[in-house]
Amino acid sequence: MLIGEGRPLQAVVAADGLVGRDPLRETSWVILLRALCAVGRGAEALRRYETVRRTPAARLRRGLGLASGY
Repeated sequence: MLIGEGRPLQAVVAADGLVGRDPLRETSWVILLRALCAVGRGAEALRRYETVRRTPAARLRRGLGLASGY
């Protein structure tokens, strides 16, 4: 893993690409958020976390035909 090898900036780039290709894959988001923190971009990691926390649920609700708030 790039973070463990001391290359967190490369991990950010790689994980961001993975998230872009498959935004519902939780593992890619975990790697991205950890890498962002490792390069001192904790505030961005928190913003991205809030986005991912909401996005899949909203997509799932729309896919199931549920109204917002359920």
